[in-house]
Amino acid sequence: MSAPALAEFGARRTPSRFVGSTAPDTLTLRGKSRGAAGNIMNRYISVAVLTLGELFSDAFSFHLPWFQRAYAWREEHVGRLLADIVQAKAGPKPRYFLGDLCIAKRDGSPAAAIIDGQQRAITLTILFALLRDLAPAGAGRSALASLISWSDATGAEHYRIVPQPGVAEFFRRHVQAPGGALLEPEDAVANLAESERYILWNRNHLRAMLAEHAGTQTARNELAEFLLSHCYVVVKSVEDENDAWQILSTQEETGLAHHSSERAKVSLIAAMPREEQEEAGRTYEDCQRLVGADQMLALLGHVSVLKRRHRPNHSVEKDLLQLFGLNRSGLPFLKGELEPRARHLADLRSRVLKGCPARADVSRSLQTLLWLDREFWVRPALHWLSVRGAGHRDTALFFRRLDRIAWIVKLAGMDPTDQEKLFIRLIGDIDKHAAVDEMPALKISQQMRADMLERLRSRTFYSKHYNGLVLRRISRNLGADPGPVDGSTVTIEHVLPSSARAEGWRHLFKSEGEVREYAHRLGNLAYLTHRENLEAGDRDYRAKRKILRRTSFLLSRLAARDHAEWTPNTILKRTEQLIGILVSDWEISV
Repeated sequence: MSAPALAEFGARRTPSRFVGSTAPDTLTLRGKSRGAAGNIMNRYISVAVLTLGELFSDAFSFHLPWFQRAYAWREEHVGRLLADIVQAKAGPKPRYFLGDLCIAKRDGSPAAAIIDGQQRAITLTILFALLRDLAPAGAGRSALASLISWSDATGAEHYRIVPQPGVAEFFRRHVQAPGGALLEPEDAVANLAESERYILWNRNHLRAMLAEHAGTQTARNELAEFLLSHCYVVVKSVEDENDAWQILSTQEETGLAHHSSERAKVSLIAAMPREEQEEAGRTYEDCQRLVGADQMLALLGHVSVLKRRHRPNHSVEKDLLQLFGLNRSGLPFLKGELEPRARHLADLRSRVLKGCPARADVSRSLQTLLWLDREFWVRPALHWLSVRGAGHRDTALFFRRLDRIAWIVKLAGMDPTDQEKLFIRLIGDIDKHAAVDEMPALKISQQMRADMLERLRSRTFYSKHYNGLVLRRISRNLGADPGPVDGSTVTIEHVLPSSARAEGWRHLFKSEGEVREYAHRLGNLAYLTHRENLEAGDRDYRAKRKILRRTSFLLSRLAARDHAEWTPNTILKRTEQLIGILVSDWEISV
């Protein structure tokens, strides 16, 4: 869609299908309940299917209650959302369903409290702001801006969504305000609140994805038109906010989660022939005992992808029902697919591969793989165990290479959707290539290596969400795994403090700008306990060195042993030393 066409769409957006209207696609349920004093009260629950253009219009003025859950989506969540939207736009049926939004809203008033769905609402606002700020001045930009804010008769500007007070000003400045989506914060990222960091990280990740998937203004206009006209949300509205919270609480406390393993069990077994269902139920429960309820749904997803060789476009249950014809017979699927893979998954998570001649080497690789928050690597690992077996002579090499690629794509900042596709390609490589080192999906490209090193050398390394993982792996490679950073027994210490007010620091780092240049680099970080961290505070290096020398953390003791002074050059050199230790078992040069 051209910019004029986008502007025309913005001009004709109307609130005709807002919740509580009498439009044909709006369902209003009127019930009667007896109040505390015995009075009969009318209560409305309204449901409407709206496009995003209708949702972010004058029909609604959203706010998040102060006690609402904080914004917690991460790069993988926003990346998946945008990737799915882009894929749907290019599909045979160009439309996309975004799920439900639960609000509290009185009929006749646009004011609406978001009860459930705030993560998507905030993320969509970030996406709209990026499209607005990347657009040239003109009607197209104005149409996009109208999704974010509106002006009253006096000219005062109001935002269509107002988050909790703790993050509202940051969100306004770095997202909602014109030009804000391209503005970097003046304060160090490490000093931001957690929700503010997620907003910033997700904003920057979405911007990078737009550059890849909608790199021209024409492509961004077309994406904006698709978002406004062909992306839908089901809005459930209750007039009384307390009622809305009660409905949500009841769903969470008494209902099955939409993607819970119990719901999957019911759906799958109910579709099977009745004479199989009793045995099928026992087999399913045996599998769940092996891997645990939390991992059972993930296992079903792995089995689906291993069969289909791409990510399903609908629910796991529906995909498995169709892929394996469970309505005809379900036991072959349970006995031949699910049960053996459940055993393999249990082995992977316990880090004990029965029958593997190099069990210790594989366990070492699995240790660091299991630290990662994304487990796309599990699918090719399961496939290897199924087709090659734990006893294969190359099993240890395969898991070393799997560990290497999983870590490097994370540190290189590869988009989660692209990571998932890479590991799906690896499943095919296992079938096609006999030798592990001939598998294309396991190869480290020069671009991956360069992107990883750039991020490890970044002056804002501490703001990366994987900073603790990197320090932990370095420590593990030194021979002393401290465990995860927990804020108590393990904390991250800035040897050069980010404030650096002590006189001993100021003669080496003469300005706040110079402190910011070095304080958050990898080479300036160490481990201390919470108590030791408080003791170290902003003290100069001479005082801190004594604390570093006596701590239980090897990484910190080595820093104190090897460096008599802590200068800019010390931090840069130590950064390179730590990178060398990190990649020491990856067989790549730095």
